[in-house]
Amino acid sequence: MQNVPNPFEISTRLQFQLPNRVPARLEILDRSRRPVRRLLERDLPPGAHAVLWDGRDDRGGRAPSGAYIAR
Repeated sequence: MQNVPNPFEISTRLQFQLPNRVPARLEILDRSRRPVRRLLERDLPPGAHAVLWDGRDDRGGRAPSGAYIAR
């Protein structure tokens, strides 16, 4: 699903659906596919889910402006 808002300045909501219970990981990558931030890593039930990304990296600093990949 599309993140909302896009583009964003402060935070964005990442939404996704799961068909069944699975171990899930959601991470943000830069355009070179280097990890920026891991947002989620746990078992999730089936259905709709949403995670908020505040634009920060794993160290708590602001990620630079640009395009990112949610995987």
